[in-house]
Amino acid sequence: MTVVEYSGKGLREDNQDYVKSCSLPKEGATICVVADGMGGYSYGSEAAKTVAEAIVDYVEENCSRQKPATLLKGAFSFANESLCLKKIALGAREMGCVVAVLLMLGETAYLAWLGDSRIYIYRDQRELFRTTDHSMTEELSRIKPLSAADYERYSHIVTRSIMGDDEDVTPSLAKCELFPGDRLLLCTDGLYRQISIPALMGESPQTLKSTLDAYSNTTEDNYSCILLQV
Repeated sequence: MTVVEYSGKGLREDNQDYVKSCSLPKEGATICVVADGMGGYSYGSEAAKTVAEAIVDYVEENCSRQKPATLLKGAFSFANESLCLKKIALGAREMGCVVAVLLMLGETAYLAWLGDSRIYIYRDQRELFRTTDHSMTEELSRIKPLSAADYERYSHIVTRSIMGDDEDVTPSLAKCELFPGDRLLLCTDGLYRQISIPALMGESPQTLKSTLDAYSNTTEDNYSCILLQV
């Protein structure tokens, strides 16, 4: 299995994305996290890092004694508590983060997410699965067809996130059995809104970083991802 991490700030002053992947104490287990600090709130980069590190720490500590769904739900709750403490330490009024998590156990992928960071699964160069955004446009599209103006107005409004408060942070969950050659991509909205996902999934892990570097002077937002090839 090959794992490649990438995080670029694009034309923004700061990078408020954070990516992390690592092997776990449980044999054949890997955790990948992509977090995106929410614009308009304080300390976006700190929020993303705090949430991602808390999720990894919780999964590392508990992966051998909890079932995957329980483990991931617990990790999100722990991340929320950690962000609450970070807010107090920084004296911040509001901090927020959206996050996508992949837990690999052998040949099974367990996915968990809140917000509009996404996870894609490709097989034989075709999209097999994509997470559903927790966003205003996603909810509105279930009610009526959206115009270009609607997308422009609502595209960056998320309906679920981790804010370090009392709101429910139970993630959406999914499970997928994988086969050799399958590819999984975790990414922030700054990546999939600006870069072709099918084209990116056609890249080899060895050329991915150089390909993404080429976008550094053209992307208006931070753009980050983790690519995993089984």
